[in-house]
Amino acid sequence: MDKSECPLLLQHELGHVPIRTIQSSKLQPSPENEKLYHPADAESSGLPARQTALDAAVSYCRRGWSPLPVSFRSKKCLLDGWPRLRLTEETIPQYFNGQPQNVSVLLGEPSGWIVDVDLDHPRSVALADQFLPATPAVFGRPSKPRSHREYRVSGPVASKTFKSKSAGMLVELRSTGLQTVFPPSTHESGEPITWENEGAEPAFVDPEVLLAAIERLVNTVRVKLGERAVPKAKKSPAFKSPAGGRPAKAKSIRTVVACVEAMARMDMEDHHDGSGRLFAAACRVVEHDLSDMDGITAIREYARHRPFPQDWTDQQILNRIRDAEKKTQRGVIRRTSSAEGKPSILIDTDEHRVVCETIAALSADLDTYQRGNMLVRVLKDSQPEDGITRCPGSPTITALPPPCLRERMTKFAWFTKFIRQGNATVEVSAHPTPWVVGAVDARGDWPGIRHLAGISDAPIFRPDGTIWQTPGYDVKTSVLFQPSCEFPPVPNDVTIDDADAAATALMEVVCDVPFENDDHRAAWLAGVLTPVARFAFDGPAPLFLIDSNIRGAGKGLSAQVIGQIVLGREMPVSSYAHDVEEMRKKITSIAIAGDRMILLDNLDGVFGNAALDRALTSTRWKDRVLGLSKDVDLPLLPVWYATGNNVAIAADTTRRIIHIRLDILNERPEERTNFRHPELIKWVREQRPQLLTHALTILAAYCNAGRPTHNLTPFGSFEGWSRLVREAVVWVGLPDPCRTRMRLAESSDTTTDVIGQLIRTWQVYDKAGNGIVISDLLALLYRREFQPNDEASIAMRAALENLVGCPPGKAPSPRQVGNKLKYFRRRVVRGSYLDTNPNESNRNGAVWRLHGTEAPAKV
Repeated sequence: MDKSECPLLLQHELGHVPIRTIQSSKLQPSPENEKLYHPADAESSGLPARQTALDAAVSYCRRGWSPLPVSFRSKKCLLDGWPRLRLTEETIPQYFNGQPQNVSVLLGEPSGWIVDVDLDHPRSVALADQFLPATPAVFGRPSKPRSHREYRVSGPVASKTFKSKSAGMLVELRSTGLQTVFPPSTHESGEPITWENEGAEPAFVDPEVLLAAIERLVNTVRVKLGERAVPKAKKSPAFKSPAGGRPAKAKSIRTVVACVEAMARMDMEDHHDGSGRLFAAACRVVEHDLSDMDGITAIREYARHRPFPQDWTDQQILNRIRDAEKKTQRGVIRRTSSAEGKPSILIDTDEHRVVCETIAALSADLDTYQRGNMLVRVLKDSQPEDGITRCPGSPTITALPPPCLRERMTKFAWFTKFIRQGNATVEVSAHPTPWVVGAVDARGDWPGIRHLAGISDAPIFRPDGTIWQTPGYDVKTSVLFQPSCEFPPVPNDVTIDDADAAATALMEVVCDVPFENDDHRAAWLAGVLTPVARFAFDGPAPLFLIDSNIRGAGKGLSAQVIGQIVLGREMPVSSYAHDVEEMRKKITSIAIAGDRMILLDNLDGVFGNAALDRALTSTRWKDRVLGLSKDVDLPLLPVWYATGNNVAIAADTTRRIIHIRLDILNERPEERTNFRHPELIKWVREQRPQLLTHALTILAAYCNAGRPTHNLTPFGSFEGWSRLVREAVVWVGLPDPCRTRMRLAESSDTTTDVIGQLIRTWQVYDKAGNGIVISDLLALLYRREFQPNDEASIAMRAALENLVGCPPGKAPSPRQVGNKLKYFRRRVVRGSYLDTNPNESNRNGAVWRLHGTEAPAKV
């Protein structure tokens, strides 16, 4: 084939275009992709009707350019590490969602050496056609047309600015390390940025020719502005390689750029003149087998991004390259071949470099994530090992085992090492060593590897009120959206009428459930909205307790339909552990797995302990992994549910609960008939996509309305949940779901009952208010020779035994009673509290007295 008939192939053979340009140019959009790439109406975004930012990003990627997402009416990319981001056709929809958005292109090496000549001054724009090489790839905006000229250069070229003393910036040559907003985007002024000839390819030019043309243009503009032209810099005399030097070999631009990138990954501090870092850079030149000229070019490009403490001449750089040849790879024979696209990593004693380069290679793995301080992966969990029953096949987050980490390392990097063979040193392929795998696993922070907050089976409601409805990873919430079915799209302009209809449709699910009153019905709706909105508010979410007066009332069914709506499967079920240590282990397993919802089923005894209380008011969990000497610090974002009959709740847990009470006066409720939905779970599964969309509609409509407030009583520790979910429930006309907490606190606070019993007994026993010393009281109540039989003494004994928790008739110790009273000191129950006076002493201990809140004690 004649090369003139295939300019793209010719450019690739010359080393000017990355191989991915040729590969992607052969791809044709499938009907499914075409549907995916047109999700939004261009007119609503202010962009040209013929193309959106998403369309343009895909088109640029197919041309071998590297697109980036930019905020609407902005020219800055806000993503961390954007210079290292390389999007593909598969990953573009994760960053371009069809909303109003700008698109930019990474210039220089990432896009096959596309450079942008930015004409900032009006005179530069007017004179550009007379001096710059002609190129069909030109764009601009109405007030500044033809202000950007795009070229593909035949060799590496650095970014450079050309300024005027009186007029500021005249022209800017933008190359590797920079990005420029491309059409179709919207300028900060609101003007559309458009191509003059859409789809035109940039002209192919020599970088020296382009720089010379820009200098002539700039000098002409300076003269017209009344300034002196800057004389052209003289070229430094070309040096000749000393005897014994390597002959100059033609190397591709990609090899030079790969060498510069390897230099950039070096994390070295300069000492004195920076010669140590210069030598390390020279070693990278030798490793990449560059010619002398290419090696100096690579080091100059590296120094532009990270300057040395002093300026080095070309001859000094060449001398350091010679030292690197003698001291690092003298007599090396290379016998390795790296697969296309894989970075080569040399395993040697520079452990820091090896680990950093390995992590950089792993950043290309879209199936590896970091969560807290551990590397994780997403699996279909069918055999739970943590005591939590999950639906087979449901995706869960698991720690990435070292053997799997090693496998992934070899998938995305090519490892080599040096060995001796006779008198020669040979570089051969190698397996990642255990210390490399262990060091990467233990790093704790992996730049470039995406953070994973959770997995969602449903569209993700974001903090700004928008909804991520595209399958894949959402950058804003760090959540992976893996739908199991197709969901109806939620329009951007939903209103209160849509929300009212959605609330009515959701309440149809529980039309046969015997809620005690409408407050508990509203609390159930809050239980549906909370996991849907979990990634949209800061802080913890309360626990939803569904209890009833009798078994078979429908508690478990009411909870599981929430799981079917949100997860599309049964909610993971775990047993509640009264033991704090056992509960702590369960919570750690839940945090590692990233469960979005957890059901504590069939509670018995007093519900609540320190571990659960801490989990309900925290969004991070730090603990030791069971069976490993390793601490984890993970996000803890599940929504907790619990079921039981007439549940008794500890005082500290009560304030963390939203109560959903079922009440049915039927001796055999499980035998009821005449349900509107006899097979409720089956019906919910069939309606699940629409029901989930109803929940999203309520939240989106509330945000569209400006998030109005309703002067609700504060809910301490759960302010974020209250501002979004609680307010949205009240906004659609339902009662405040927190009203159920008041009655729950009165009926289920066993701690208040205990201290209340003691206070009532104290009032009778110490009518005169003389005060009581605990040791004297116990000696009197539990005398061996005399058992008190008056009602006040008998009641006081029972109250103390109940307070301490000892068996009836067994005397508690003064220390046990004293510690309990100190814990409940100054706790008000029915207007009274117990307290001591520090100024009043007794040889047998502190004097405790009963006080009223209306007449507090004087100290």
